[in-house]
Amino acid sequence: MKKVIMNKYTLLLLFAIFFVLLFSYSTLYNIGSGDSSIFLTIGKFWSDGKIPYVDLFDHKGPLIFFISMLGYKIFGCAQGVLPFQFVSMFFSFYFLEKIAFLELKNKKKSVFLTFLTLCFLPILYGEGNLTEEYCLPFITCCMYLNLKFLNTYIKSKKINHKRIYSFIYGISLSVCFLTRLTNCISILIGMGIIYIIFLKEKKIKMLLDSVFFTILGFLTLFLPFAIYFLSKNCFFDFIYGTLLYNLDYVSNLFSWVHNEYVLIYIGIYIVCFFPSYIIFIIGILKFRKEKNFKFIFYMLLGICENILFLTGKLYPHYSMITLPNFIIALCEMENYFRKNKNIFYVPIVLFFYCCCFAYAFDFDVKLKNENYKIDEFISHLDNKDSFIAVNLDDYKSIYINNDIVPFYKYFVLQDWQASNSNKMKLELVNEFEKGNVKYILIQNEMASVIYDLLLKKYDYKDSIKVDENVISLYELKKEFN
Repeated sequence: MKKVIMNKYTLLLLFAIFFVLLFSYSTLYNIGSGDSSIFLTIGKFWSDGKIPYVDLFDHKGPLIFFISMLGYKIFGCAQGVLPFQFVSMFFSFYFLEKIAFLELKNKKKSVFLTFLTLCFLPILYGEGNLTEEYCLPFITCCMYLNLKFLNTYIKSKKINHKRIYSFIYGISLSVCFLTRLTNCISILIGMGIIYIIFLKEKKIKMLLDSVFFTILGFLTLFLPFAIYFLSKNCFFDFIYGTLLYNLDYVSNLFSWVHNEYVLIYIGIYIVCFFPSYIIFIIGILKFRKEKNFKFIFYMLLGICENILFLTGKLYPHYSMITLPNFIIALCEMENYFRKNKNIFYVPIVLFFYCCCFAYAFDFDVKLKNENYKIDEFISHLDNKDSFIAVNLDDYKSIYINNDIVPFYKYFVLQDWQASNSNKMKLELVNEFEKGNVKYILIQNEMASVIYDLLLKKYDYKDSIKVDENVISLYELKKEFN
């Protein structure tokens, strides 16, 4: 029995390592078109003494920068993050398998369905080292604990909810808050359902006890970061970057359904966000036969996740947090087709090949970029210590690839960040006006909030065309040196 368990865990660990090594191209190859490059940049220079939100700004929580910082501190390179990704992915697969076993009571099938879930994940994974990747093991753990509690309650009406469950909810909420807050949606809904059951069964003491241990769990992870930023006299900067700026961002957010390419987005939604609406459909179909809290949970989960995904931007990696829904759907499928296994395996095989084809195309596109031309273009600069890149949305890893310390706090996505907050816009423009960075590498400068400043203080030097984008180099005029 122990040998079987060890083999299972070894297999899951190999799944995790294989998956990360195959698909995390941001940490393996430093292809820097996505958010991972921002996290790695802040992490790298945090390990050198810079302070997040004070010296380098991004609107994510500090935990994602902290992981990159540890990677650089311990191993000295972007690949240093890989061990943390292995651990994160292993525990994600571990709890996905636990969910499958909880629903099917079959070890072989639970491992097989975990593998099938792994086949779907590349479509959602993006470049790797994103906030969803590190939240996923906590989300899957909470989903497992929710389902374990609900299954026991439905069968025996017993309230078997241990304090450690609430403590784990708290830590999980803290992980989401310290990375990307909206990732916690399924955790909150699960807690809400459990609290409703406590109230229904008049377990007020148990409810208060659960709230207390959830708060305790949250503070266990939150307080070390809060103390660190307090010690650096920048607690408000931490809260602004983690929470307040994002409130401004959300208030100015437009749904993708109003985009002119809405038909393309609908296709993305159907494929990549499948788990968010399939869980709702399962909830409705099952609730018609068995009216219980488990299927109410599924319906609420589907409704809230779809509201979240329909009202903002549509990036496939946002859907990674719905992966537990996917393995639940596979379990329901397996139960439905149990009487005729041939019918079950045909759509599974077809699905597997569709996923692989979709990602193979996507991966090929990601590897074919021309960012190396930018490295060559700036290689002749006489003072890379006085350099800033503006709006290079497709090459966010320019700093770590060229070992350049960003000269300004606002070092990436400057115009996009300014568009979401008037406070941010004023600070950004003020930083560029008062500063004297020698070189500015900028894309689409005529539409930039710093364009007037460029005309006043800088001379145009040269430009380069990269992937159909024109990127220009400006040098500070001698009278402003």
